[in-house]
Amino acid sequence: MIKKYLLLSGLTLLGFSPFKSLANDLYLPILIDYYMDDAPSMHQGYINLPHRSDTGDFRLDWRVEGYESNYTLEQSVDTGIEWQVVYQGNNNYFDVSTSHSATYYYRVRACQTKSLCTHFVYSRSILVNALSEAPKNIAATQQGSQVQVSWSPTSINSLQNINLKPISRFLSALTGKSTGIEYEVYESTNSSDFVYLSKTNEQQIQLAKPNDATTRYKVRACSPESSQCSKYSNESNGVGGILAPQNVSALLTLNPDSTPIYPTSSIKVTWSKAPSDADKVWYSVERSVNSGTWQVIEQIDGLEYIDLAPAQGQVAYRVRSCDPTKCYEVSKSTLPIDVPRNTKCDQALGRLEVYQSSSGLYMKRESTQFHSKVIPGVLMIPYASYPIVKQQYWKITRVDNAEGYQVNSVTDGEFAAANKVKLESPLQCSVNSTTNEVRIAIQADTNSAITSWSAAITTVDPYADNYFSISNAIALMLDGNTLRWPSVDNAANYILQGANCTSCSRAPDVNWQTISTFSKAIHYYQVTSGEYKSFRVKACFEKGHCTPWSNIVTIKPKKQIIFIHTDLLGNPVVESQ
Repeated sequence: MIKKYLLLSGLTLLGFSPFKSLANDLYLPILIDYYMDDAPSMHQGYINLPHRSDTGDFRLDWRVEGYESNYTLEQSVDTGIEWQVVYQGNNNYFDVSTSHSATYYYRVRACQTKSLCTHFVYSRSILVNALSEAPKNIAATQQGSQVQVSWSPTSINSLQNINLKPISRFLSALTGKSTGIEYEVYESTNSSDFVYLSKTNEQQIQLAKPNDATTRYKVRACSPESSQCSKYSNESNGVGGILAPQNVSALLTLNPDSTPIYPTSSIKVTWSKAPSDADKVWYSVERSVNSGTWQVIEQIDGLEYIDLAPAQGQVAYRVRSCDPTKCYEVSKSTLPIDVPRNTKCDQALGRLEVYQSSSGLYMKRESTQFHSKVIPGVLMIPYASYPIVKQQYWKITRVDNAEGYQVNSVTDGEFAAANKVKLESPLQCSVNSTTNEVRIAIQADTNSAITSWSAAITTVDPYADNYFSISNAIALMLDGNTLRWPSVDNAANYILQGANCTSCSRAPDVNWQTISTFSKAIHYYQVTSGEYKSFRVKACFEKGHCTPWSNIVTIKPKKQIIFIHTDLLGNPVVESQ
């Protein structure tokens, strides 16, 4: 026999369910006592869950002693009397997402069959001060230089705060009065983080559209009465610039000619065409290694890119949409891909340390070799072994070359005197699957002027002066009617010039004219008919210095064959092509 009593505001009511329901809705104090003749049997185990949730989103996990599958999880709201099944399966965890503020209880059991189950394992209570459901159906519409953002409304009843005094909720419910809902609007520009923009009491808002950008919006509802806000809505459709490409994926392929010790691989990145009315859409491919900063590795007008030298570690890719002058939204990143370790990289990075100073980056390499004497004879027996420690130091500084950097050997005294700090895990290494070139890179996310540098390793001897290979020229090439040049790390912009000469390198006075200054994200230019005959480009950096001018690319005019038609006497009559 079970007796149930309800203690409400100092009054004990027996079976007064209507008032109990009102009390639950208003979060008034409720105390229910149970007098049970027989306590329920308990099974050994536990349920882990937080003491409190201020969002309505939390995870719980459990263990039922002696069982590892076929779980049934039940939930009770406020009372601990009425239970509802919320999960059945083999996982020993469950993610809760609720917009109803209340006190929650959980119990779990394992079953071998429908009728053969353990007793329940019970949790303690958890107080949930939930965020209400977000506004829905958010949409953005561009209207000239304005953007109208609209959404479906949110009920004020779902924004009650469980921490408010019960009398405040009680009076508000009785009078039906409320201060209303305010909607906060957030904006993302070209896939950047969402930032607060404005608020309104309406279910739509008119906003100024940023120039040359793709924008998206989120909205959440807030109650001034309780200072409680809802969850954020889903993001709106994009308006303004070019939308991000979709369906970006990456697939790793091992080189069949490589070996388990020296594996090389390539990664093919593909994507779908970005929806755009632009005549020409370019794509900027970006790569992140081990969750580091995103680096532009290629710009292309196709729908795929093959990374022949992916860096070792976990590599992810994303693709940004561009027009000939500016880049816009970026796609979601691919799942990380584990690039196999190559012994060549292990040797290249072994005991190579990187240090940061105000004047540049320092590298230090140290290794220990053991030398021994031997006794001549049938067996070469080593004895009197002793270690030899070898050290070498380099400094990387800014210069006016294509990379913007120069690497030089320095003495141990100069290295020791430098005011520097050691950087943790800034090194990357890749092996080209076609050429087998080993290349190391430094990605130093610091306040220093130098944040990115890379070089090919030209010798297996790490103590040779030419251990690193540095190129001193930026290369310009012609692809059909498109001029292309490589990305230069840390370049602020690129300057492209043209001239009307066909042998400009030998001409004494060439009248070079600047065609355009491109942002650091643009590495191409579409040549139109009748433009300059020759072109050159250089990269410039934030501090004002630039690389030398590139090689000169000359566009050869198309050959034309003209036929001259004559009369019987040989006199010209008409020309044709």
